[in-house]
This record gives sequence, C-alpha cells and structure tokens, in this order.
Amino acid sequence: MNLNEKERKPENNRDSLSGRSLRMGGYSVAITAIVIIAAVFVNLIVNRIPSKYTRIDNSSVGLYSITPESEEIAKSVGEDVMIYLVAEQGSEDNTIVELIGRYTGLNSKIKYRQIDPALYPNFTEKYTAATLSDSSVIVESAKRSQVIDYNDIYVTDYSIDENTYQIKTSSSYAGEARLTSALKYVTTDDIPKIYILGGHGEAELTETMKNYLRDDNFELADLNLLTSESVPADADCVLINFPTADINPTESDMLLNYLKGGGSLVLFTGFSDDTPRPNIQKLGEYFGMTGDWGLVVEGSANHYNTYPYFLLPKIGAHDIISSMPTENFFVMMPYSMGIKVAETAPRATVNVTSLLYTSNSAYSKHGEISDLEPGDGDTEGPFAIAAIAEEGNTRFLWFTSPYLLDETIDQYVAGGNSTFFLTSMGWIGGKSESVSIATKQLQVAALVLTETEKNIWSVVIAAIIPITVILIGLRVWIKRRRA
Repeated sequence: MNLNEKERKPENNRDSLSGRSLRMGGYSVAITAIVIIAAVFVNLIVNRIPSKYTRIDNSSVGLYSITPESEEIAKSVGEDVMIYLVAEQGSEDNTIVELIGRYTGLNSKIKYRQIDPALYPNFTEKYTAATLSDSSVIVESAKRSQVIDYNDIYVTDYSIDENTYQIKTSSSYAGEARLTSALKYVTTDDIPKIYILGGHGEAELTETMKNYLRDDNFELADLNLLTSESVPADADCVLINFPTADINPTESDMLLNYLKGGGSLVLFTGFSDDTPRPNIQKLGEYFGMTGDWGLVVEGSANHYNTYPYFLLPKIGAHDIISSMPTENFFVMMPYSMGIKVAETAPRATVNVTSLLYTSNSAYSKHGEISDLEPGDGDTEGPFAIAAIAEEGNTRFLWFTSPYLLDETIDQYVAGGNSTFFLTSMGWIGGKSESVSIATKQLQVAALVLTETEKNIWSVVIAAIIPITVILIGLRVWIKRRRA
C-alpha cells in the first residue's frame, strides 16, 4: 500500500458514511410521508363513520346523545332533507354541530351544510323575515321548511322565588327536541290544527306550552266563538285553557255540535273561586262527567308532595298511558278540582276512562279553605283529575289543573307533566306517533318524593343511620377493651 492509498482511505470512509446517512435520511422521509398519508387516509375513513360510533358523549346530561325515538324518526325519513347551520366559519356551536352529525350518520338522505351569513347575507330571507341568532338551524324538505333559532335550542326560563322575591333562572337544552320535531314536521303529510278558544279570561298559553305543541307538529290558531257562527271546519281540536268566566249557552251549543260531528276538545279547568261553570259543565255532562268545583285535598300521604293539594295522582290504564314510562314516573297536579264519572254512561256508545285519579281518602274542599280538614259541605272522593271520553271519532279530554304545564312544576317531576300532556295530545290528534322528546336541564333536577317517602327517609337519615354508626363504634370499643 502506497502513501496515496493511505491518504485516500479516510476520504472513502467519509463518502461511505455520507451515502449511508443519505439513505437513512431518505428512509426517514419516506416513512414520515407514509405515516402522514396513512393518518390522512385513516382520518378520512373515520370522518365517514357516523359520530355515534366515533365520539363518546361524556356530558353529564347527554347533550350529544339522541333517544331511540329520535333515531327511529331519523331512520324513517324517506326523502331528501337538508339541515342548514347558519353560523360564521369558526364561530359555530360545536354541540349543535355534533348533534346534527348524529342525525346525518343515521340516514344518508339527511344532509348537512353550514351557511356563513357573511358570504350569503340574504340566504335566510327565503325562510323567515326575522334576524336569526348565530348557530341557528334551518331544516328543509321538498314539502316545507322549519326555522329553529339558537335561542329556542338553549332556553332560559325566568321565575320569581316566592320566599325571597328574587329572579330565578333555569337553563335547558332543547336541541334534540327541536331537531327531531323539525324532521318530523318537514316530512309529514298532514299537520293537525288546534284552535285555542279566547274571550272568557282564559289563561294565556305560555311559550313553553306553545313550543311543546309546535314541536309535536300541531298548527295553532286563535278562536273566538263570540264572533263565529261555528267551530271552523278545519279544526282537528279545540283547546280551552282555564277560563275564569263561563262560556255562554250559544258557545256551549256550538262546541257540542262540533263534538257530535266527530270533533276533539281539550279542556283545562282548576280550582279558583269555588264557582261552578254550568255551560262548561254541560260539555262534560254530555259524556257522563260532572265537575266538582272545590279544591281537591288528598288524604293519602302517598299521593301528594309537601302540600295535600299538590297531588301526585294515580295513573290509569289507557292507550295514552301505554307508551309512557312505568317506573319513577310522576305527574303533579296542584290546585285541582275533581271530576265525578257516572257509573253508567249516558249512551252505550260512550266510553270514559280516568287517566289520573286520587285515592279513596281524597275530598273536595268547599267554602273557606284556610282549614283543610274535611267538614260539612265537602265532597268525598275519589275523583278523576284527568279523564278522556270517547264516542266514535269524538274525543273529549278534561284536565282539572291549569298547572299541568307550569314550567317549574314540570321540571320538578323531570318532565312528567309535559310528557303526559304531549302523549295525550298526540293521541287526541289521531297521530300514529307523538314526538315527545324532553328537553335536557342544564341544572340538576330535583328528586321527587311522596310525603310518606319523605317521612321514611327523614327517619333513616336522622335516626337509623346515626344509631347504627354509634352501635358499631360501641361494639368495636367494647371488643378492644376486652382485648
């Protein structure tokens, strides 16, 4: 080996190392590129999978989950439906986006598109003249469309605390209820129409009650029989909400003629001033139901909460009831009057069912109610608190508490009142299925207990548990002393 060969060897080593590094670097770049391509490919595949399989709903109230009822309605959609989310890019509500993904993942006919109002400023004019809030939703089919404002998805209710007179707020999320209802509305063929009677000091329907009815795809209209010759021919149902004055005999005859022709009527009454309403009474008596206009007081602690006139009535047996929950389901009916159902129907074709009723120890308090003890002139129970009369196609549904859909009461029984009402209205309207998706409270719901259960748990917490702990401690102490 000559000197030149020795001098060239280190250079060859450097060339070898350089080549090896180049090859290793190439491998690294190639592997990195493959990993990136694979990640993109996997991400594309995962994004095509319905979100219910790829995203777990770990929210405390299940904001992203939808009920089996919503799944069934979404899967049954047989025509193209487009869901538009009106929101600027980057400012959309992710909870609503996630919820929409649950529906689109169930049915390929349900499509989704986000509309940026900055790019399409006139887009919503086709659907509404109102200015929509950011992250509002529009659902459209070939038949019709429905607009869901953001403030109808996140709902804030205000009330006055009876003790402190301060304003209380409660927040709820109605995303699933609104979206499922909209899907049903834009794809159904027939929309039942409810006429709401006025002119007798009726209680104004709350926006919550109106939204419940609209969510269940009823069309609402006002009715004044003082200026009408009859109930409109397109009325699927007439609703009378707690009139403070009686209807007149002519109006009563109009409503009876409507019922005799196969109409449906829903009546809300309740205890107010212990004054009978004879012309309203005539509607019930036609079907064998007589109103007792006093205040129903429950004598059984198992069937009221806190006050004996905050009734937790028994639930009867009927097709309306069959689709409702059977366990831990309560309906609360404060300040109810009673219904006495005749033992013998006025006609062989009439069938009357007590949907809600008191215990045998209930009584109706007349006159002075400062003393709730039963006295002379009071009427012994039991009473129906809600009853349905059927005769051919005719339906007459009588609720005896105007507080059935009071928002606070409904929240206290975890939506039991609104579920009962919506299911009843769906059946009254002749709908094969009723959309009754409960809103999700963003606060913890109260635990509903009867008065008897309250007393039992008071004894358990205040006496049995402390005594048990003391006895266990005493036993351990004695055992250690002896040791």
